[in-house]
Amino acid sequence: MHHRADPLAFKPNPKNLVLDNENGGDDGDDDQEDGDKDDDNKTGLYRAPKMAPVHFEEDSSAVAKRLKYQARLQARAAKSRVMKDLVSEFDDRPEEMSLTNDGVHFGMGMDQKQREREDYEEANFTRTMLSKKEIARLRKGALPRFENEFENLNDFSQIAPLQDDLETNEQRRRNVLARRNERKQAAMARDSDEDEDMGGNSRNRKRSNGGDEIFDGLMADPSKRRKGKTAFDRSQRNIGRSKSNNKGKGRK
Repeated sequence: MHHRADPLAFKPNPKNLVLDNENGGDDGDDDQEDGDKDDDNKTGLYRAPKMAPVHFEEDSSAVAKRLKYQARLQARAAKSRVMKDLVSEFDDRPEEMSLTNDGVHFGMGMDQKQREREDYEEANFTRTMLSKKEIARLRKGALPRFENEFENLNDFSQIAPLQDDLETNEQRRRNVLARRNERKQAAMARDSDEDEDMGGNSRNRKRSNGGDEIFDGLMADPSKRRKGKTAFDRSQRNIGRSKSNNKGKGRK
């Protein structure tokens, strides 16, 4: 209880900072290692050395392949002509033109190496020596580049997909017009058939009216007929009178 209450009980002890021997700590470690080796030799068993544990994160092969493929695509897109043109178009810096025509994307790596070499020479005030292979490569690269400038004048392969899209849209428009014309023709055919049917009915009506006229009103419309007022009624009365007259003459 006295030591807990006494604040001087927690003061540092300088004697603990001084070693008994200068190499006392190393000797202790060496003795411990020797003791471990002696124990291993006595038992004959292998014991793995004690190391700090490290967490190992193993990526799957599919993820690694996808990441490599994406990195390859990004590198290819960064070197492509389209991306370079887009960067030069939306960049605030003024457009740089050169005799080598960097926009053609032919010999871009060679131009970059040449530019780096020139920057190094200007910064260090020295001239770099080129090997025979580099000189031959520069000469071979200059001629195809000059010829490629004229070969790409009539190269419209980049706009071929646009032409395909235009042809597809034109074909769709033609199909729509053809279907519309077919519907119009079908509607006109139906209208003509209906007109023919109506014309046949009117002709039948005329025929029926002509038959009525042939019979001279003998078969008139019953709804309009009055009792004893039609020609048919009159003919029936006349027939009846002639029969009665004939009977009277026979009796006499």
